[in-house]
Amino acid sequence: HESSGSIKRVGLERLVYETNNLIDGYRYYAEAESGYSNQVESTLGAIQEAVIIFDERRIIEFANESAQRVLNGGRILRGARLESVLRSSGLLEFLNVSQENTNLPPKQVSLECRGELMWFEASCARITSVSAPQSVSTLLVLHDITRLKGLEVMRRDFVANVSHELRTPLTIIKGFAETLV
Repeated sequence: HESSGSIKRVGLERLVYETNNLIDGYRYYAEAESGYSNQVESTLGAIQEAVIIFDERRIIEFANESAQRVLNGGRILRGARLESVLRSSGLLEFLNVSQENTNLPPKQVSLECRGELMWFEASCARITSVSAPQSVSTLLVLHDITRLKGLEVMRRDFVANVSHELRTPLTIIKGFAETLV
């Protein structure tokens, strides 16, 4: 009986040792995964463009600080429906098409943000979901081009005004030339 008791004790010690190794391995893996996740979140948070990750039901899983500042006045977007945050039929249509065709070029879209019309260059990509690795999420990046659009309008107005201002003297000169001829 003594030998079977020592065998049970050795077996139990081995089981405890292996269980502790599994727990340590899991803890190491969980810390590494958490560190990687924090690193990705910090990187996306530092980007100046608005970055949003949403699931197949269009629930926002992640939004960086830029997205929260531009689209929601700095309030947290996680858990909100995408349609309640992005009030742009052009952008929502672009997202619908992007779900069917993953190789779409970026598209310029307008959004009304806090009563102001803003322009963005939108691009998106399908990624493995943050919350459930077996499902697919969408990464949406919105690059603010509002200032660029404003400059484009100023340039267009300037060219229209200059061409009008030049046309008047040219018409007068043309009239004098015809009179002289």
